[in-house]
Amino acid sequence: IVLCLVMYILFKPTSKKTQAVRTEKVVELSCDMTLPGLASFLAYNLVLVCACAMFAFKTRKLPDNFNESRFISMTVYTTLVIWLAFIPTYFTASREIIRGLLLSVALLLNHTVAVLFLFLPKIYAIRYVDPECVDIHRFHTAETTHTVSGSTNRVGALNSATPHRGF
Repeated sequence: IVLCLVMYILFKPTSKKTQAVRTEKVVELSCDMTLPGLASFLAYNLVLVCACAMFAFKTRKLPDNFNESRFISMTVYTTLVIWLAFIPTYFTASREIIRGLLLSVALLLNHTVAVLFLFLPKIYAIRYVDPECVDIHRFHTAETTHTVSGSTNRVGALNSATPHRGF
């Protein structure tokens, strides 16, 4: 946030008028953001996405009870692909209306992918997975063996007959 505020103070955006073809009666009024100002805002988001990608890659081999990491990693990898395709097309677009359209499509696609990968599996599990069909997973440590009944993604209160063993 401090970086973005400093870049905003140093490189304030201005408005600019462009007329692509002199004979047309179309003038575009757009925000003329300097390259360092735009790069600072994009760099902050890119650092966050790269950190998430690194942690998602590190957690890909966790046991099955921690299956959230594969959905998070697919979301992050898809986000990286979308932004890698968006950035060159944004900077090579000639008209401001095309830039706005590209930004809108990239954001809508990115958020749709996040909803699909992060929330639809949970809705499917809540709606269609029978709690009695969930496997029992065991974790072996040097001292003890922990038995976890059910899934970490299951929503609802625990059955009073089933003992809950926390970690």
